[in-house]
Amino acid sequence: MNKLPKLCKFCIFTVLAILCAAIAAGCGRTVDGESAGSMYTVSGAERTGGKDVLNVPTDTETFDIMSVITVAEGYEISVSYDLNGKRKTPATAPLSFGDNKFYVTVTGEEVEVYELIVHRNRLFKFVFDLNGGEGNIPDQTVEEGALVSVPETEPERLGYDFGGWDFDFTQKASSQSKGIWSNCRTVP
Repeated sequence: MNKLPKLCKFCIFTVLAILCAAIAAGCGRTVDGESAGSMYTVSGAERTGGKDVLNVPTDTETFDIMSVITVAEGYEISVSYDLNGKRKTPATAPLSFGDNKFYVTVTGEEVEVYELIVHRNRLFKFVFDLNGGEGNIPDQTVEEGALVSVPETEPERLGYDFGGWDFDFTQKASSQSKGIWSNCRTVP
């Protein structure tokens, strides 16, 4: 029985492993958002970390994904909820608040799978904490990414001057703002 030296067996195994990896990379389904631009584009989407991210307003309960996708000549696409393409999306897919993950399968000379995130903006309730003051400052419901409006009225507090809110109204809303008070002389 002819035995190959250990080094020779190792070399053969290494070459076979490299060949198998090369074949798999060229023929298999991959998630690789970097080259998607030449095969397909998503109108209005931003490429982030190899994914296409598309933001839609809060009131968008269903979405026609195919209406925003353009595919290069000679390629076809399908959209699914899962990486292997078995759970196809309906023509108009329902959206939850936050991130909705879809997989776009692009078929042509090769098959590639890309991740598409459709982000349905959340609604935030912005609360003004009067911080010991009194007044009617209504809460505001703001869509994610929107700005909170400065209240038209100011709260009052006996013996204090209202110094404003501890929130930068040029920034997007988080959840709450407290009133800032400064001491003033007490009125008898």
